[in-house]
Amino acid sequence: MEGANAQQKKTKVRRKKRKLSPAEIARRKAWRKKQKLKEIGFGAFLTLLLLLGTFLVCHVRFYPVVGNSMSPTVLNRSWILVDKTHEIERFDLIALTPPKNPYSTTNEKVIKRVVGVSGDYLFIREDWLFISRLPFTDKELRSVPDGTIQISIKPEVAQKLKRIKNIPQKSYFVLGDNLEHSVDSRDFGLLTLENIEGRSLLSFLPFERLR
Repeated sequence: MEGANAQQKKTKVRRKKRKLSPAEIARRKAWRKKQKLKEIGFGAFLTLLLLLGTFLVCHVRFYPVVGNSMSPTVLNRSWILVDKTHEIERFDLIALTPPKNPYSTTNEKVIKRVVGVSGDYLFIREDWLFISRLPFTDKELRSVPDGTIQISIKPEVAQKLKRIKNIPQKSYFVLGDNLEHSVDSRDFGLLTLENIEGRSLLSFLPFERLR
């Protein structure tokens, strides 16, 4: 029995491992490196996608445009992309919730343009408002600073603004680009930061205009 086992061991063939050539070793190393780079790239892509998704959910929103108050800049039934974190500056387009006022019954988000910001000087004459970055030195308004905006406002708004020399912090005066079809600060006065949803980044045409 022991002799038979010894014979089997003798006849058993051992397969030797083939030695790889330098070229084959280089190709295998290159393949492993390529696979590792693919894994790193895919992981980075997933991380970037997660960060982008988090940013969009937390800081960016889409809002529909209803009405023609911003025409022709932004058309009715367009969509705008709004950044909720960007600091509001003069001439920005913003999405806002209008304050309660007798000239508008909607609580929907609307789009307006910022024309007056914190620190701007205000001057009221009858139902006319003058907004300037510089102080008004001529109380008779025979001359006004360059860049002064002159706009007709509602009498009740004029009464409120008469007591204000400068636009307070985190307050804004907004207008629609299409003044004849806009309810804005001429009707409800200054807008506070609490009413502002964010600054417009992009606008998209109505879908039917893309066909």
